[in-house]
Formats: sequence, structure tokens, C-alpha cells
Amino acid sequence: MTNDLYLTQEAIEMRARAATITRFKNEHTKKIEKDEEASTYYGAALMKRAIEGISDRIMETIAEAKSGRAGTKMTAVKYMEMFEPDVLAFFTAKVVLDRITKKAVLQDLAINVSKALEDELRLASFEEQKPWLLKSIMSEKEKTRSRRRGELVSAYNRYCDTWVSWSKDDKLHLGMKLIDILMDTTGFVELASKKNAKGKTLKILIPTQKVNDFIENNRAAAELLSPIYLPMVVPPVDWTGPRGGGYLTHHTPTLTLIKTQNRNYLEEIESMGDQMQPVYDAVNTIQKTPWKVNERVLVVFQMIWERGLPVGGLPSREDVPKPPLPFAADRDTKTLTDDEKVEFKRWKKKASAVYDENVRLQSKRRMVGTLNNIATEFSRYEAIYFPVTMDFRGRCYSTPMFLNPQSNDLGKGLLEFSDGKPLGTNEAACELAIHGANCFGYDKASMQERVDWVVERSDMICRVAADPM
Repeated sequence: MTNDLYLTQEAIEMRARAATITRFKNEHTKKIEKDEEASTYYGAALMKRAIEGISDRIMETIAEAKSGRAGTKMTAVKYMEMFEPDVLAFFTAKVVLDRITKKAVLQDLAINVSKALEDELRLASFEEQKPWLLKSIMSEKEKTRSRRRGELVSAYNRYCDTWVSWSKDDKLHLGMKLIDILMDTTGFVELASKKNAKGKTLKILIPTQKVNDFIENNRAAAELLSPIYLPMVVPPVDWTGPRGGGYLTHHTPTLTLIKTQNRNYLEEIESMGDQMQPVYDAVNTIQKTPWKVNERVLVVFQMIWERGLPVGGLPSREDVPKPPLPFAADRDTKTLTDDEKVEFKRWKKKASAVYDENVRLQSKRRMVGTLNNIATEFSRYEAIYFPVTMDFRGRCYSTPMFLNPQSNDLGKGLLEFSDGKPLGTNEAACELAIHGANCFGYDKASMQERVDWVVERSDMICRVAADPM
């Protein structure tokens, strides 16, 4: 039986690794589809490497223009002087890296770089003139990036000083100059050609071989940067040093006893074997304590969840309905009277609150659904274990996510000790009674009054335990 459990544990760790990789790929694909590659594992690293070099070259370019040297595009420099070099470097790198693998057309990228910079200037002007209006627009989450930009431009033109947009030619000059600087200083992208549907040859930007190699060489490590950890069905490996305790196989990334990026600190801990031994013993005792899923609680929870009852802290299965618009949906907001504008503003505030609540509910539903899946899967085992690590303060934490003894009320309620023991003493029974009264909300009375409150209601409590629904 023990050997079978070790084989089962190996299969669990293999499956967790596969789930980690699948989650990573899905999130990665979404970022590419949304033109957000600068926030991928390679985009973020390339951003860090790019900005300083681009910024330095921008300063040199502006200095050359002021000295009157030939060759510098004065149109571009005129706009470059409106920004700090680091700001120019950031937006140039972000716009290019957001689309680095998508074979974007060079002219389109150049225009987008300039648009991003113009928007930054407009935002700064907007904040200076109408800070509260800007905050209101930016706080409305139910908008795509392009829709919010359109609303910002429209609101600026309506309520602020008239903004004179940069011409398309000027945007092209500025964007092209900044992309030239990025190409020259980073070596991240290079020019290539492709034909469009009409047969016209277009210049496009593609990643250089150096960047392609970087993406491929770091993909495997990136896939496991945020691994999925599950409970174990055999006792975890003991901690005998600051590395290597917990999970059994290479399928799970190696844990460190203390969560830190400081290798020197871990090496110092490793050299303190005798002093650390009581700590290792304590952590090993905690993670070798066997738990199991409380099947009675699991059944009740699943019945409540399937019926969509928002009790016991469980989220409703239905979204909160949006408040009705105070006027027809196709009404042009420019035609609103002053009173209608006030009413519309009230509606937007209510609608925004409802949207926030529904986002919160969706997040809680996903967490509850995940807890349900994990508890159901591990309910078949007589004992499960939770590998433990520590933070720098010495606090211990279960490594598996969602279902663990330090989870929320639902996660804790779904667990019980595998080797449970009677409370044993009257004092312990009183402590349990006090906790029960606290959970029920009777938590302002004296300790003895709480115990009495529970004793008086023992029959009702037992009836609820016998028939929870």
C-alpha cells in the first residue's frame, strides 16, 4: 500500500507540473493577443535591459541637435525635448516589445509610439486642469484600452484647453527616430519585408535571432516560475537544511525553507546546522501531521454550492443585476439636460459599484470551485499532508494553495485531523464552546457566558449537525 501511495504521489506531482505549464501557456497566449508582450517573461526582461541604453542615446541625440551637427531629424528632436529621456525610452520599448513577435508594420509601430507619448502629455495636462474628472474616467473598469482612450480624448476636448494634435507626419518622424535608436542600442529587433493582400511590400519589425534564442532558452524555466502545489498523500521529505524538503520528485521545483531571493542568507543558514536543528524539527513535525478531508462537511458544502445558496460565506452563483439606465440606451449623452447629467453620473457610480462587486463574486466563485475540485480529489485518501515553508520572521506556511489548514473558513472547515483524538478535558471542551459562540456572533459576552450560551443550545446544535440542510 505504501509503495502504491508513493507512485500516486509521483503522478500527482507530474499532473501539477502539467497544469502549471498549461496555465502559463494560456496566460501567455492572452498577453500576445492583447498586445501586451512587454509583460511576458521575456518582454519584462527585455524592457529592463533596453531602457537605460535608449535613454542615454536619446540624450546624445538631443545634444547633437543643439550643437548643430548634421544628420539629426530636427522634427523628432523638437518633440523629444518635451519629455524626460527615460519616459521616451519606456514608451518606445513598451510599444515595440508589446508586439515584438507579431511582425508589426514599421510605420504603424512608429505612429503608435508617438500616440502613446502624445497621450502621456495630454494626460499630464488633463490631470493639471481637471484631476477629479480624470480620476473618474480612469477608475471605470468596464472599458477596453481603446475605448477609455477615446473617452479621455473626448473629455479633454470638452472640458480642458483645446489640444492641438500632432500631425501624422510629425508622429511618423518621431516614432521612426525613436525606433531607430531602439534598434541601434538594443539589437532586439531588425527590419524585414512582407507583402500585404494587395501585393504591396511593407517594412516590418521582427525579433533578432538573439532575442528568439532568449525566448526559447528561458521558456522552460518561465513555465515553472509560478508552480501549482497540491497536498501530498505521503509524508513530505524532512527539512535537514534550507533546501530540498517537502515534495518528492523533480517534477516539482525545489522549495527553499525560507522564502527569500538572497542566496547568501540561505548559505548562512546552511552553515548553522546545530542552531537550526530545533527549527527543522518543528517544521518537520508540522508537515508530517496527517490530515484528511472532512467528508460530512464536503457533502454539505457541495449540496449548498449546487443549489446556489449564498450562505456560510459562499458567494452567490448569480451576478448582481446592473441598475437600469435612467434614459434610453441609444440616447446621445451630448443631448442630456443638466438634471439628466446629474442622474447619469449617479447611475455610473452605482453601475461601477455593481461591476466591482460582480468581479469580486467571480473571483470568489473561481476560488470556491477550485477548493471543491481539490477537496473532492483528495477525499479518497485516509491521510494527506501539507509541506511547510517559512518567511523571514519565522512564521510557518502551508505550501499547497487553497485547501490547507491556514486557508479561509471553507478551506479549514473541509479538513480534520486524520488521527483525531478526544478533547480530553473540561477546559478543552470550554475552549471549543467559546469558539463556537464566537463563530455564531456571540462574541462580546464573558467567556463563561459564551460557554453557557452553547450548553443551553446543545440540542439545537446537535440537530443541525445531524441534518445540516
